[in-house]
Amino acid sequence: MTEGLPIPKSAEIEAAFEALTAPGMPFEVITKTVDGVEYQGIARQPANMAQLFMLCLQYGEADFLVLGDQRYSFAETYSAAAMIAHALIDRYKIKKGDRVGIAAKNSIEWLIAAMAVMASGAILVPFNAWWRRPELAYGIKDTQPDVIFADASRLARFEGLPEAARITFIGLEMKEARSPAEAVFGDLVEKGVPTAMPAVEIERRDDVLILYTSGSTGHPKGAVSTHGSLVSAIMALAAFAAAVKRAMVGPNGEMPRQPAALVAGPFFHVAALHVGFLMSLVIGRRVVMVDKWDVEEVLRLIEVEAITNCGGVAAMTLDVLEAARSTPYDLSTLMDMTTGGAPFPPGMVGEVPKIISGARVTGIYGLTETNALGAVITRDAYLERPASVGKALPPTVEIKIVDEKGKDLPNGENGEILIKTIANARGYWNQPDDSAKAFRDGWHLTGDLGYLDEEGYVFIADRKKDIIIRGGENISPAEIEGVLYHHPDIAEAAVFGLPDERLGEIVAAVIRPHHGKTINEQALGDFVGQRLAYFKVPARLFETLEPLPRTATLKVDKPRLRQIYKDK
Repeated sequence: MTEGLPIPKSAEIEAAFEALTAPGMPFEVITKTVDGVEYQGIARQPANMAQLFMLCLQYGEADFLVLGDQRYSFAETYSAAAMIAHALIDRYKIKKGDRVGIAAKNSIEWLIAAMAVMASGAILVPFNAWWRRPELAYGIKDTQPDVIFADASRLARFEGLPEAARITFIGLEMKEARSPAEAVFGDLVEKGVPTAMPAVEIERRDDVLILYTSGSTGHPKGAVSTHGSLVSAIMALAAFAAAVKRAMVGPNGEMPRQPAALVAGPFFHVAALHVGFLMSLVIGRRVVMVDKWDVEEVLRLIEVEAITNCGGVAAMTLDVLEAARSTPYDLSTLMDMTTGGAPFPPGMVGEVPKIISGARVTGIYGLTETNALGAVITRDAYLERPASVGKALPPTVEIKIVDEKGKDLPNGENGEILIKTIANARGYWNQPDDSAKAFRDGWHLTGDLGYLDEEGYVFIADRKKDIIIRGGENISPAEIEGVLYHHPDIAEAAVFGLPDERLGEIVAAVIRPHHGKTINEQALGDFVGQRLAYFKVPARLFETLEPLPRTATLKVDKPRLRQIYKDK
């Protein structure tokens, strides 16, 4: 139970940050120079992800990873990851800089494999588990992985794919190997046997992670993080968790029980991977996961596992709150509901503690390109400014607003939001032009439009880039339009987002068929669904016989289309 613990105000958390980041303190902040750019960074932190994983050992036999009836302690998790890392190097001849993919639903094996890949010196490539065969083929061509860990469902998608012919597959969540896998996780791991990570020389500049994010130009882009940037991100998130704890129990106090996070989002996203998993490894938090979204199961787990933090996109948080109004489960251990990826309804911020006594909602604004760092808002600050996404996360993040020429704008004026942090990705894999446009002098140009108020709180007004954010998934309209234009009966097509109360936005498409042709909505949905992940299939389809409206530069006028079709 969390009864008796104070709910700290945002000012108290900020004061705790200042104390923890002062000289000589655990999260002391100093100025660091990387590639000629000065950043604020934590003075003493692991040099690479392999060293960060060693923090598991300080928590020993405490539960770390939980899924159904599977449980791994911190020590067991570390040893299992070490065994996989040795196998990658000795059995599969993986070298530093090689790419190793994971294509699977959430599982304990997914996380252990991810640790092993990063500790081996290879670059982890988590593929979107919802991708179809054409999308997976693109990811393989782009990153050229030598090994891919995959579960049974994803293995079937790789079967017979020409691009996958040279890849070695290792099965996850399987007792025996099935084609095209040559081995399974269990062949490489003996649970409970202490094993040390292999000795690999890994520098902070070495690449460690490629996470795909959809932009406005069609195919997803892989944001590349180095060991230094990823470690910096995780330590900054851990500093935030430490500040909240200090504000609650004081500098020498302890929590009444091990903190526990329920993670329902997919691990190929920064929210679940960084905030849900990697930060938990540092702070000794138990990670309880579900492999598919089931709100009743989530409520049951909150009681059974004494969950203190429940994270997910806004739609998941709203589902939990709605179900919590009438649930018989005891949710009293839940202190914080972390949400991001899509706007959280401002009117619901104040309802959270009324529905779940003692709980508060924390909003996070971060991107794949910033390794989840950006702005954060919680407690009383969120109640006072429910439309804000928060202040720059101390102590390592800077946020500013610029006009179209890159000139800094004063508080209150709308412009593009830029984020500077030592944790930023170094660029996009195999995309030098896009990298140069999105990363400049240490700043990431987010493509989001907004402003800062007098106290530094960020408010998002719109997006500069043509993307749709559906339940936390970034979707490129251009990618869907490319598929639609391959349909023989379509003359013109435009894809855009329409507002949705639960998901933030849904995918809408307006099409003009060739003269004399008609389009069957179900058949067109199947056409797109065979080529793209289900969440990219238009939920609303409109047909017109008129040419699509265009701007003076002959681009399709999507703002006008949104206005025309928003109420239809």
